[in-house]
Amino acid sequence: MSSMLMCSSGGRSRSFSARAGSLGKRSMPAELLPDLPHTHHALDDAREQAVLFANLWEWPGPIRG
Repeated sequence: MSSMLMCSSGGRSRSFSARAGSLGKRSMPAELLPDLPHTHHALDDAREQAVLFANLWEWPGPIRG
């Protein structure tokens, strides 16, 4: 995953889309979403994004049957 993709606006959604073939935070599995409050404070939002990117990085992808 390129650093440009991860740093760009919407990079989270594009990262998920590329790995799962699906779009948007609403379609993400619950285990990927951070268990942090969504406060709209810059530092809290940065932590939330960091946890989400780490979860995406470690996620093996969707189980396909």
